[in-house]
Amino acid sequence: MRHTLREHHLATPETRVLAAVSGGADSVALAHLLAHLHEEGALRLVGIVHVHHHLRADADADADARHAEAVAHHVGIACHVAHVDVRAFARSRRQSLEAAAHTLRHAAYETARVASGADVVAVGHTMDDQAETVLLRLLRGAGRRGLSGMHPRRGRIIRPLLHVRRAALRAWLMAEGLTWRDDATNDDVRIPRNRVRVELLPHLEDRHNPRVVERLAAWAEMAREEESWLEAAAQKALAEVRLPSTDTPDDRCVLDACAVTALPLALRRRVLRLALAEVGAGGAGWTEVERAGAVAVGTDRAVDLPAVTVQRNGATLVLMNRRGAWSEPEPKGVRPDGPVPLPVPGQVVTAGGAVLTAEVLEAPPVARPDGHRTVTIPLARCEAGLFVRTRRPGDRLRPTGAGSRSLQDLFVDRKVPRALRDRVPVVTDANGAIVWVAGVAADVSVRDAVPSGGVVVLSFMGEGGAR
Repeated sequence: MRHTLREHHLATPETRVLAAVSGGADSVALAHLLAHLHEEGALRLVGIVHVHHHLRADADADADARHAEAVAHHVGIACHVAHVDVRAFARSRRQSLEAAAHTLRHAAYETARVASGADVVAVGHTMDDQAETVLLRLLRGAGRRGLSGMHPRRGRIIRPLLHVRRAALRAWLMAEGLTWRDDATNDDVRIPRNRVRVELLPHLEDRHNPRVVERLAAWAEMAREEESWLEAAAQKALAEVRLPSTDTPDDRCVLDACAVTALPLALRRRVLRLALAEVGAGGAGWTEVERAGAVAVGTDRAVDLPAVTVQRNGATLVLMNRRGAWSEPEPKGVRPDGPVPLPVPGQVVTAGGAVLTAEVLEAPPVARPDGHRTVTIPLARCEAGLFVRTRRPGDRLRPTGAGSRSLQDLFVDRKVPRALRDRVPVVTDANGAIVWVAGVAADVSVRDAVPSGGVVVLSFMGEGGAR
């Protein structure tokens, strides 16, 4: 911990630290270790914050809160217990419980930080959490930025335990005679992170590399350092390809198209992503960047992206904000490109306002789904997770047994309006294979499958789909 605090400049002897304690082993160890560093004069531990999410049985959750208070009493500091209604918040924002809990938890951290006069909030993420994060993002197709994992510092949040193994913390707690609470939901393998923790990582350690956690954490650190350098290089390149102007409005970016085209492809993509963000498309992903790149090199004359128009006029590339749809302070649900996990059971709300719901049944419903607004998938196909994104170049699926078809052709055949095609939710399995294009068609591999166990019924409500 001392090494991490020094290397990443997380705290000094004057830094006032608030510890986030759930009651689990990692956060309890964090609080006690911070107390030791406080006694050494390495930092100033000013309190503990515990967030009661009211998602589990109250008696169990109440016991977690009491344990956090006991930890605070043991080390002689104040405990701030924040009560949040995650379910109500999720309904009001049409978010998943996981996303709503994250938002409310961090809001509670900030409120407690201000109230206690703390400079930062320390959370108990370990090297194992980092490895799980990298694996999850790798399975979802993340790029280098996503694979850089959790950062030691993100705003007011610090992670002093990122270089410590979870097992080492538990061994230390037991040696010190300290207790913690175990959350039963951590064993629920329907949750993707839990499956990675309980099934995938142990398998990789046992059959492939006993130090896979250390290797994944090291990769995240290397990716984070390289990402920082690449982002700085992109900022410099953007300044060099920007055309001088004294009257360009804030919602417009004018670039030298030839200079943009001459950039190495990897750098060109980053420059275009930064330029799109400047004019209000901060959520632009791979699809949007590639379409803007096609305009830059002259493959397309112009393209309309959500909120932004990109067009080439001779030697200039112009990016213009059209209506600011991506400039809203809190985009809800799926980013325009995704992917994001679809909880099973649970739901997600896309950026376009469509709602996808997953329901687990022991047997298929009597009424056969039509494959457009509702589809039934064998539970076994969903065990590794389902994810939601929007279309990408080269997307294909098999709506019948007669071979695969491009998603673009299906949209044309099913008369999906051109303006809606970039907002149609695409559901994939953990391997990235399309299982359902909501409102359009299901892949034959799931539509005609005969389940031997339970099933997942996916439902779609929202704009778009076949006419």
